[in-house]
Amino acid sequence: MNLNKPLLYIPIAMDGAIPFDECYKWINSVFKPLGIQEITMWTDLSNKTLEDLKQFSAIYIGGGNTFSLLNAIQISKLDKVLEEYIENEGVIYGGSAGAIILGANITCSHMDANKTNLQNF
Repeated sequence: MNLNKPLLYIPIAMDGAIPFDECYKWINSVFKPLGIQEITMWTDLSNKTLEDLKQFSAIYIGGGNTFSLLNAIQISKLDKVLEEYIENEGVIYGGSAGAIILGANITCSHMDANKTNLQNF
């Protein structure tokens, strides 16, 4: 991870549960002590490209509702861009839902409500 480039934080799985400004305070409290001084937060995923992601040292996708998160990423087509990012040696971290969506299949129906009626896991 290049500490000269910012970390990208995507907290959208918490939408409606915890205000994004609180999420931003939390992510800073976690990563600033580790030497990461610049953190950029995205709550709007529309029209993002690989070029947009290349400016970041890594991506951290936060936890929350896994179905809502995966649905938002699929609708925005960020899933395809994240695949490209990984193929170009990009680094992605995730917490809870943010980690689960990186797997081959989400297995969280016992924990999260599928309020989005997501069918493609």
